[in-house]
This record gives sequence, structure tokens and C-alpha cells, in this order.
Amino acid sequence: MNPVGEQTREQARRTAFQKTLSSARQTMMLSEILKIAGDSFRASKTRFALTALGMVIGTASVILVVTIGLTASNTLSTYYRRSAPTRWRWNTRVAAPLRRSARVIPIT
Repeated sequence: MNPVGEQTREQARRTAFQKTLSSARQTMMLSEILKIAGDSFRASKTRFALTALGMVIGTASVILVVTIGLTASNTLSTYYRRSAPTRWRWNTRVAAPLRRSARVIPIT
């Protein structure tokens, strides 16, 4: 391993990074962004369509999973709220169901 060669490579890498960083700080105009997007669409319509389809399916699946979770939580909560006074007596300190004949012993 040549330390001088490694230092030169490291310096070149840092210079290239600084150049990239300075160019990234410059913003693109909206017309340039739209032109690049249009060129990309014209170049590969299939890839564009599949990407759009994937985004739609992904978003829909996230919404569906969240909806199912919230609905199940709400349904179970309503079921237990309605049945708790007649079927169970809850010890709120331990959060465990007790039989009607059981005594509630507070935990200290």
C-alpha cells in the first residue's frame, strides 16, 4: 500500500464530493423537472406505467391495513364495553377478569 497514492485518491474523492455537493445545492427550475419527467415517460412507457401502478397498489394496501386494524380495534372495544358489566368484573389495578364471587384485593 502506497500512502502517497492513498492520500491522492482521498483528496480526489473529497474534491469530487465537494463538487457534487455544490451542484446539488443549486435548484432545478420546474420546467427542467417537467422536461426530464416527460423524456423519461417517452423513453419507457411500460416502466412509467408499472411504477405508477405500484404506487397506487402500495398506497391502497397501506390504507386498507390501517382501516382493518382500526375497525377491528373499534369492534372489539365496543364488544367488551357492552359485555363487561354483565359478564366480567375487572380489577383495574391488575387488568385481569375476575369471577363474580371473587374479592378484589388491592395491590399495594
